[in-house]
Amino acid sequence: MFKTRGKFLTVMIILGGLGCLSSARLGTNTATIQQLYAAGLPDWFFAYLDVGFLVSVIGLLGLWMLRKWAAYLLAISMIVGVVVRAFFLGRQTWLGSESAHTSD
Repeated sequence: MFKTRGKFLTVMIILGGLGCLSSARLGTNTATIQQLYAAGLPDWFFAYLDVGFLVSVIGLLGLWMLRKWAAYLLAISMIVGVVVRAFFLGRQTWLGSESAHTSD
């Protein structure tokens, strides 16, 4: 039996690919990343971004081929990303430090 991919999943995979391309472009500019995060970043952060990019691309390609392991890989990748940003990068946001957004 031939498996077919729905239109919604196709759109989501394409959007995920575009997101990977934009993050790869952003990840090559360390000055931009340092500017997005107000405080200094750990030494391992750029290697983490590279590995995350590769895992995302592999997961999206697997999802395009309708492989179940790809859905698990992407889910685990997203969970790890949330944990890394929450616990290892402190209370920083993509817009700068948290104190910049609070009123005195």
